[in-house]
Amino acid sequence: MELLTKYIIALTNLYGIAPKKVVLEVYNSQNQKQLTIEELDQQTEASAEDLTERFVISMEEYFVDDSLLMYETDIPNLLAEKADKPYYIPEKQELLRYEDDFYFEKTPPYKAFFNYMRDCFPGDKEYIEEVVRRNS
Repeated sequence: MELLTKYIIALTNLYGIAPKKVVLEVYNSQNQKQLTIEELDQQTEASAEDLTERFVISMEEYFVDDSLLMYETDIPNLLAEKADKPYYIPEKQELLRYEDDFYFEKTPPYKAFFNYMRDCFPGDKEYIEEVVRRNS
């Protein structure tokens, strides 16, 4: 799978809706090889099957997680709510972890909650991790 496709998937998993211009800016800021919007569109067409398999849909100026469409999310309203708020952009290595649909960052509060639960309920680490993940 092309690196750009991994970025598209990761950013869509992270944001739900990833504007193509943001994908391009992030990709170009984290990689030596610089791409144009035309090359982004060409790669999107070439990797359409990979994107579809990963539940990413290309819509006009955006990449959208198809679950937003499945639940009939009002995308224009969602974009309006986001408006001028900045995007969280992790470092390249961290960002590409979001290619995994189930990845989430284990922040210091998450770790503190996990340690607290582990101390209170020693035993099944996997069960405690599931409880903490669902409640974080």
